[in-house]
Amino acid sequence: VRRPRPEGPARARNAGIAIARGEWVAFLDDDDEWLPEKLERQMARVEQESDPKIAIVYCSFYLERASGERSLPTDPELPEGDLLDIYLKQDVASAPSLYVVKRSALTEIGGFAPAADSAEDVDCWMRLACRGYRFVAVQEPLVVYHFHRDQITKNAVHILRSDRVLEGRWATLREQRLGAAYCERRLRNRARRRQRRQTKYIKRMVRAGDRRAAWRYMRDMLPFLPWGTRYVAQALAFAVFGRTAYSTVARLPLRRGES
Repeated sequence: VRRPRPEGPARARNAGIAIARGEWVAFLDDDDEWLPEKLERQMARVEQESDPKIAIVYCSFYLERASGERSLPTDPELPEGDLLDIYLKQDVASAPSLYVVKRSALTEIGGFAPAADSAEDVDCWMRLACRGYRFVAVQEPLVVYHFHRDQITKNAVHILRSDRVLEGRWATLREQRLGAAYCERRLRNRARRRQRRQTKYIKRMVRAGDRRAAWRYMRDMLPFLPWGTRYVAQALAFAVFGRTAYSTVARLPLRRGES
């Protein structure tokens, strides 16, 4: 089924869910691979359970880099059952290619939320968990997840947008379930990661000499002012005046509270 125009991953997945007729729906992003036995192993795992609230089965994966090198994630065992707190912490892989989900459960929650941007997957799993649906897992890698820079989930601006949506939707519940102290630490750590990610992102444009990309980045960062003031200034300096101007702005000292 070809959509008339690109509308983002959430709407594409929802279109597939709408025309599906099976009891279960499986997802495969175009830059991932299923191993041949994936669906067989996952459905066999579901059949071991009698709990009618089990509606999600997922698996581990191999991470494959551009060099062809494959590695396994560091977590030795995938959790099962009520995973709401784990997803609130974002401590488990959420890539849809790992998941098989009951179609009725997806329909009940209205599918994936387009407003969640590139975090539509973890937002969906949290909404399923909030409805009381339970997760089971196959404790082996059955998917090859290809790591590359062009992924939307590696785009620094998309990550900021997704973080903003997830914080708006889930911050209150996260504090209720995990505590204020945890949430404060989490926000500080995420702020540091955001700063590192934005710095790396713009440095990559500068190294490539891509001033057009810097213009786009500057435009996309405007909604994040005043947080993103430093990055907008760096992108503007590079886009208009080149690398020397970028280097001058990048060396300016930060004031307390700036990004």
